[in-house]
Amino acid sequence: MIGLTSSSRLLALETMSCFRFPRRIAALALAAALLPLLGFAPTLRAAPDATPAKKSPAKAKEKPKKDDAKSSSSPSSSSAAAAKKKPAPGDPATAPSSAKVEDLPPATIAAPGVPAASDPTGRIAPYPTAPGTPGTPVEPPVAGAGIVHRRELRGVWVASVSNINWPPRAGMGAGEAKAALVRLLDTIRERRLNAIFFQVRPECDALYRSRLEPWSRFLTGTQGQDPGYDPLQFLIDEARKRNIEVHAWFNPYRAASNAGKPLAANHPARTLSQYVRSVPPYLWMDPGAPAVQDHTFNVIMDVVRRYDVDGIHFDDYFYPYPKIPGVPIDFPDGETYRAYRSGGGTLDLGDWRRNNVSTLMARISRAIKAEKPWVRFGISPFGISRPGIPAGTEAKLNQYTMIYADPVKWMREGYVDYLAPQLYWRDGGPQSFSLLLRYWRGAEANPRGVPIYPGLAVDRMTEQGWPLSEIKAQLDLTRSITMRGANEGHILWNAKTVVGNTKDVGNALSNFYGPPALSPRIGGTAGSAKAPEGVAWRDGKLTWTGTGARAYVIYRRDPAAGWIVYDIVPGNTRQVQAPNAVYAITAADRNNRESAPVIAR
Repeated sequence: MIGLTSSSRLLALETMSCFRFPRRIAALALAAALLPLLGFAPTLRAAPDATPAKKSPAKAKEKPKKDDAKSSSSPSSSSAAAAKKKPAPGDPATAPSSAKVEDLPPATIAAPGVPAASDPTGRIAPYPTAPGTPGTPVEPPVAGAGIVHRRELRGVWVASVSNINWPPRAGMGAGEAKAALVRLLDTIRERRLNAIFFQVRPECDALYRSRLEPWSRFLTGTQGQDPGYDPLQFLIDEARKRNIEVHAWFNPYRAASNAGKPLAANHPARTLSQYVRSVPPYLWMDPGAPAVQDHTFNVIMDVVRRYDVDGIHFDDYFYPYPKIPGVPIDFPDGETYRAYRSGGGTLDLGDWRRNNVSTLMARISRAIKAEKPWVRFGISPFGISRPGIPAGTEAKLNQYTMIYADPVKWMREGYVDYLAPQLYWRDGGPQSFSLLLRYWRGAEANPRGVPIYPGLAVDRMTEQGWPLSEIKAQLDLTRSITMRGANEGHILWNAKTVVGNTKDVGNALSNFYGPPALSPRIGGTAGSAKAPEGVAWRDGKLTWTGTGARAYVIYRRDPAAGWIVYDIVPGNTRQVQAPNAVYAITAADRNNRESAPVIAR
């Protein structure tokens, strides 16, 4: 087919590729190959799929929740709530974004260890377009064949503090706890989520094997007691089978959510006891002490180096939240501040505290990028930057002057790969969800275009009686209020509501999301994963070979909607069951960048 345009060549190959198409279509393919050589540019009708796509009802949308639920103006004071949720450009576009994308029949996955999953029914909105560039996908498609899909981080927080989400209770045996985690992952996958933000350090302890800090008491009931397995490693292994990202969630400074509980000998509150501050009911490590900063840094980087995590995540607990709304805590760090001033420091107390937090964030960010550039570093701050910003916003809490967090600085200085502001309020009113989302995704606060994955308080359907319609509306807003046209995603607080299907929210999520999706690309260069080889469909099986991929994205061509995602499977998968249709496969690398597609022959 020398001399053919790439689009004519792909269409000809695709049309002639399999015995299941009629001879007259093969003739059309031959015409597609010859006419361009004669100077003609014919328009061919794409070969129809053997299985038509089903028309399905409009998709549902969804909503938010967080770890320590804060009121519209201040945080909760309970110790159980003290654990709060938390928190790429590519190739040039080659296909219009106006095509309707619809859902597919159920798919059975043949990958080892991966349970069968059914695709929900429900229409998926057309791929969004960037303002001023009609028809151009915001997330550039894979080169060739016009293949593209909506990139969206679909995350959920899983809190371990006070056994909010997992493990369900302290003292569970290893087998029972593992089974509960597998059920959790299976349900997350069924809901079409693609990322879990798993709390591994709720109070200067560890839900993983650590030489630096003791085992968490939320595993066995006793701090420092070995549970007999490594929860983080087990989670990573099981999540990989389901193509779910794992983001390790840390509390940087909280030493104890209940100061009355006994501490293990190797707990930082004992090994660095001179830097522990009492803020009843908590114990808090002093963020201004260089030894505390070094210890926290070493804990984070230990996990980055030893575990195959996709991200490192901090919540909003820097300096302690006020006990009384609007009244700052008198944090007892006077000795540390005086030592700073005696050493030549010139910052006032507030600026010094903010600098303590920001410099550690910057240090961790640089170290992660040097060690594993694909690991994302993000933070889930309180949802309002400062009272009155944006105009019309009210809040009794000022995170800038009360917990000494400056997330706008972190974005502007490039310290974070994303932010997940906790937007735990209904739309409209003095803390309007849509107004705040526009602010965080806007150029004034976010000139670098740092991805914003808002935290949605889905748990408030139970706690505050929110209707499901509020969650659906907020989910819609995360897709319609875009940042320079980008569609990024969101994180749900918390897993209990999502897995428990409170007010049918789990089913609404499945319908809203529709087909699976990769999270947004990291970096704008071409993917490093080698394209799959030997892609073929025979007798209900789609097979291929390949090496070096983190995942494979399987696209199916629908006669009305074009290419849609049929499934995303782990990189060790080599076949899936698939009904008669036209398929293409891409290989995705660690940065979620896809290779060129290969159409099944």
